[in-house]
Amino acid sequence: MKKLVIATIILIISSLLTQSLWAMRCGNRLILRNDHISKIERFCDEPETYTSSTIYKTRSRYDHLFQTYFYEEVPVTIEVMVFNFGPNKFMRKLRLEDGIVKK
Repeated sequence: MKKLVIATIILIISSLLTQSLWAMRCGNRLILRNDHISKIERFCDEPETYTSSTIYKTRSRYDHLFQTYFYEEVPVTIEVMVFNFGPNKFMRKLRLEDGIVKK
């Protein structure tokens, strides 16, 4: 029973730490997945490189009037920002879709 409690505690702690491991630090603030671009602009310096493009994704929607699904192509803005934090730190790359951090 005691081993089960310890294993559960370790599992909970490790799941809480994994999100912060994939975070990017700007000053004393963390940039996490699903953060908005305004948070990046507020806390981070200018990116080293910035590229923007538009792709079209197919999404399904349900029409309640006709009670059927239909598909539509929706434009999605893809932005890639690369940040250089100096010669002794790794460069970090952010990929945003419609202003939301995805990778």
